[in-house]
Amino acid sequence: MNIASKADIGKTKIVRFRDVEIKDLDLTFRIKTMTALEVSGYEEYMTEGDHTSIQTISKLLSICIVDEKGVAFLSEEDIGKMDSNVFFELGQVAVDLNDIGAENQENLEKN
Repeated sequence: MNIASKADIGKTKIVRFRDVEIKDLDLTFRIKTMTALEVSGYEEYMTEGDHTSIQTISKLLSICIVDEKGVAFLSEEDIGKMDSNVFFELGQVAVDLNDIGAENQENLEKN
């Protein structure tokens, strides 16, 4: 095991991914962990006002769904057009992978 150096910070290998296969659509979505800066931005968004659970999950997924290079490519609007079952399945994975608190977890479970 290597000891981390300054050069290692920000490299893709430090970000964890989970691939979620949606078999009936023959698609795989890649969900990533958020960086510390992304967590900060997400938390700021959460404190800006009242958001529906759909808006909250859409924001999270717009940060966490990435392509094979680890780059986010979907807007919140794009994500809002997803099949609801896929939306909530991916949202649950993003919550679990990013260890998001119980309050957001409850929002997911209500839907």
